[in-house]
Amino acid sequence: MSQTSRQDRRLLAKAALRMFDEWRLSDADRLMLLGFGSHDTDVLASMREKSELADSGELADRVRALLRIYRYLAMLYPEHPDLRRKWMTSSHPRLGGEAPLERMKSGGAVSIRFVTTLLEEQLF
Repeated sequence: MSQTSRQDRRLLAKAALRMFDEWRLSDADRLMLLGFGSHDTDVLASMREKSELADSGELADRVRALLRIYRYLAMLYPEHPDLRRKWMTSSHPRLGGEAPLERMKSGGAVSIRFVTTLLEEQLF
């Protein structure tokens, strides 16, 4: 885990909200990707109102990993946000036919890292 300044937490929150909007995620999905339960709606409310992540190194690290996935998808499909969304929600053979979004929601930080690796293998 890393120390994250208040300014960085603000930048991460804004970027995460934009990413979630582009992916058209429900609040429940957003919370699950952030490592919270669907009842923790105050987390998203705080992100929206304060434009800042909670002061948690684990949360900041998770958002950074999700933003890496977002960036890699933008590299793969620079002109096609619809294809980026489709990649997230379509079955993937390396995930046993499960969609990356579903795997990340159920598997937490480990699955987020695995999805990052899948994209890195496609790009590099």
